[in-house]
Amino acid sequence: MQALKPERLQELKRMIKALANDQISIVRFADYLIVYRHQHKQLVQVIAQCYLDERARQGIAARRLIYFFVANETIFKSKDTGFEYIKAFGDLLSDWVDIFAK
Repeated sequence: MQALKPERLQELKRMIKALANDQISIVRFADYLIVYRHQHKQLVQVIAQCYLDERARQGIAARRLIYFFVANETIFKSKDTGFEYIKAFGDLLSDWVDIFAK
């Protein structure tokens, strides 16, 4: 598996920061993740790290549900093309549910 190129990594982080709490934004981001599903493990790691960074800066992240919605939408969209994201987001979602419950 190839590592994420620096420009793709920066693009992904920029897209995560620009995510709005609306369906169109979340669906577009999920579509982006599906297109690059061959790098699903690295993409999910970047998403998780962005969430943790945001949480560290802002306490309990105000945008925490956006991350959950992205994971949900990506899993839903990827179920027809493969199970990469189901496996990649699986452990992460259990951690997030514990964090969200606090």
